Amino acid sequence: MSKIIKVIYIIFLFVVVFSINNIFGQEDVPEAEKESPNYTATSYYLIEDVWNTNKTDIEPDTLLIDFVFFDPINNGNFMSASLGAFGHNHRILDITPLSLEQNFRNIHYNHFLQNRSNFKIYNTSSPFSRLYFATGIPKLQYFGGTHAQSVKNFNFGVDFQVINSLGTYQRQRVTMGSASTYLKYVTNNKKYGILASFQFNQFTAQENGGIADDSLFTYNEEPFRPGMPININTKAENKYLDNEFALTHYFDFLAKNDSTISKFTFGKIIHNLQISKQKWLYLEEEVDPFQRPVTHTSLDNTYDSTLFRKISNSLEMENKINFRLHKKENFIGLNFGLKNEIYTIGDYFYKSQINSYTPFLKAYTKIADLNISANYHQMFTHNENAKNDLSLKLSYNIKEHLFSFSYNNINAQADLFYFNYHANYNQWDLPAENSSFNSISFSYKNKFFDGGISSQHIANYVYLNHLAQPTVYDENISLLKSWADFSWNYKILHSQTKLSLHTSNADSILMLPTYTVRERFYFVFYMFKKAMLANAGFELSYIPEYYGAYYSPELMDFYLNNEHKIGNFLMLDIFIGFKVKRLNLFAKMSNAPQGILPYNYFGTPHYPLQDRNFSLGFSWRFYD
Repeated sequence: MSKIIKVIYIIFLFVVVFSINNIFGQEDVPEAEKESPNYTATSYYLIEDVWNTNKTDIEPDTLLIDFVFFDPINNGNFMSASLGAFGHNHRILDITPLSLEQNFRNIHYNHFLQNRSNFKIYNTSSPFSRLYFATGIPKLQYFGGTHAQSVKNFNFGVDFQVINSLGTYQRQRVTMGSASTYLKYVTNNKKYGILASFQFNQFTAQENGGIADDSLFTYNEEPFRPGMPININTKAENKYLDNEFALTHYFDFLAKNDSTISKFTFGKIIHNLQISKQKWLYLEEEVDPFQRPVTHTSLDNTYDSTLFRKISNSLEMENKINFRLHKKENFIGLNFGLKNEIYTIGDYFYKSQINSYTPFLKAYTKIADLNISANYHQMFTHNENAKNDLSLKLSYNIKEHLFSFSYNNINAQADLFYFNYHANYNQWDLPAENSSFNSISFSYKNKFFDGGISSQHIANYVYLNHLAQPTVYDENISLLKSWADFSWNYKILHSQTKLSLHTSNADSILMLPTYTVRERFYFVFYMFKKAMLANAGFELSYIPEYYGAYYSPELMDFYLNNEHKIGNFLMLDIFIGFKVKRLNLFAKMSNAPQGILPYNYFGTPHYPLQDRNFSLGFSWRFYD
């Protein structure tokens, strides 16, 4: 291991010295975004926007810097608190707003799964394929790929990924397999279109309960991490399985058989169907009922299984007028519809079915550079409080400056898990109660800056208390948060700084750090007569001291901690990368200064982050 570290340091120093020389000796300096000459234009949009004629197409990740940071939980504005192993449960250090759509529970590894929030539909004139692979020490294999293609009126694609992460400590292994596929067809006259999609996820994570004695880590008394005692010494693991089939299609009465924009779109009918199933399973062998009390008859082992099914149907009518103003295309529209959802929840003791009806209304317009949209949903369920969601969004784009404002008011129920749950260690039956979430947000974006501020007010906030039991906070919570992403470049020098800030009147309940800081600084330059694009740099991240939430393996969730502080540590990652045409290569050393700084880098109480480790990988794109 020490030899590998020395080799990486030598390569990194060589690339840095070479790049500094280029600052003064090279006039033709590339931009980080510059593509190879044989690049074929490809874009994608999210599946939720499939029939939205005004959707924004997104360029896929093609930059040299992108794949170096292949961990999806470290790329947002707000940092996360993890359990140390790649792919395992993690807690985003921000408040997740309520959702009108009923879910059984929060999935704390969702960023690694295929789901509707990241399901991509590709626009490409020729077949597009991409393979990527990363491996690391300790043992990590992360492999995936994409293929998308259009044939006449058909468009289809496939995405997949496989993760095998062993972690550093005993019983920390994570295995995951995900796949999604879609097939889209639109007639020549654009009057009818249909999209069928399917996604699948399988996740297994070993649970060790964290290390048994934090001092063995903080004083580095046990450098051999697999030999460190853990809190759960028997076989314990969480399993998750889900699949979803979705079908969406439309009929447009006024569509034209050309590329011009229809002046009127009255009575465009859109139908959506979703059928999904989720299953959670917690396994633990050799249960000791004297050490931890159990709630049902499985005294020698735990086999907690929960099933959640959902069937959703919605019918929507789109009515829109397009017009030209100041030589720009504009529109005004009004959509309305009805959504029906049937949920089924079951465990060893409890089975229930919920049937909901949600009428909704959408009003939207674009006039010159001003976009305005308003949405209202009213959900009705049997013998439950009515739920509703009102949102308003405004954005104004002037040249390269985008100003945005949003207002959101949701009255809804927290995840069903908080009201009915039955397992070997925990069970509860609580009356359903609505929570409310109000937020006002302002944001601004230009070429070098992306940031904003949000004021949030929450009533009847539901959380897991210090005994990992659901509790409703009986006071109103006020939370002010802000975020900023600064970026700049000078010739071959590039920098990106991400900041986040939280202030609230309920710090002891929300358990969020007051601020976080991340800084990426790197060089991008040509080598070998512009045959290769190279980069080298580092990323610094800092989280101040705060009360981080405890983690419950049997609940696969985080709960209240007001006695054990973590944080106040600095992480440094060093990376180098190379790009030859469509092939990206990288090597990275994470937590490089281990041994110089204190051993206090806990992602979650009792769960240290990884020691210094090395990873490398590639991303290869194909265009036929």
